[in-house]
Order: sequence, then structure tokens, then C-alpha cells
Amino acid sequence: MPSICLHSLSGNPFEIQKNERPYVYVVFYARSVRKDGKVFTIQNQNIPLVFDEKNIPFVFANIITDISHIHPTNIPHAIIINKSSNQQFHLDYNHLQLKPHQSMFTTRELEVLKLLIRGFTSRKISEILGISYETARTHRKNILNKANTKNTGQLISYVLLNKVV
Repeated sequence: MPSICLHSLSGNPFEIQKNERPYVYVVFYARSVRKDGKVFTIQNQNIPLVFDEKNIPFVFANIITDISHIHPTNIPHAIIINKSSNQQFHLDYNHLQLKPHQSMFTTRELEVLKLLIRGFTSRKISEILGISYETARTHRKNILNKANTKNTGQLISYVLLNKVV
């Protein structure tokens, strides 16, 4: 089956199979300057919409959003997302190579993280998951440490920008 092969600067390619192309999109994060001189941070999503007979995209939706209010770090960077295979590839200023993103969170931490995003407290998370309150708090602390964030607000920003869940 024909595929598209994207090469990173390190020379390691990853392949996008022909049938997966409609599910692959790119998200860029960058800082820009308005006419008044104010710096703001943007998220630019490039989503393929129309494909030719070889299933190669040629019309894209570009959604540009001001995300300054969530105070992102690690700018500029980009993420290539394959929703068909659930793979993510990251490229940032410090690591100029496309490499598969490996989750830094354990399966249980991801469960806790999803509940945190929904607004549940550590006590409620412990009830939902059937774990002790102290275990829920420990997972929460570990998640904050791994994401290098200080509170749940910063954590949610991190999760949104890095497409963690």
C-alpha cells in the first residue's frame, strides 16, 4: 500500500499509510506580534479536508487561535498527530527531530489525569477509582511533577498544548 514518508532532521522516517492520511494533522505553536507591539501565542491547526485520487491532501482548514491566556511554554513547537494509529510526533526548538511521543504518565496516572480535567477532587477520584485518598493525592503530585507544573490550571494547559489525552 502506498505511503507518505516524512523524514526528520535526524534522518529517521515515519510512515503515513494511504488509508491513514485523512486522519493526520499538524498543530503548530508560535509567538506573534500584533500591530500594537503586544506579543501573543498562537495555535495553528492544519487539518486536511480534500484529497486527490491518490489520497493526497490538497485543501486544508487552518484554524488559528490565540492561546496566550493559558501561558504556554516550550514555544515554538509542533505536533503531528495520526488519529488513526493514535501516534504523535513532536518537533521543538530544543529537539530538532521528529520522534514518536511516549507518554510520561502511567496508565493509572492517565486515569487520574482524565478525572482531574473533568474537575474532580482527589477525594472524588479516590472514590471513582476505588483507591485510597492518599494514593489519589500521590498520583496527583506525581502527575504535576512529571508535567513540571505547580497546579491543576497549569496542568490542564500542559495537557491541552501537548495533546496528552
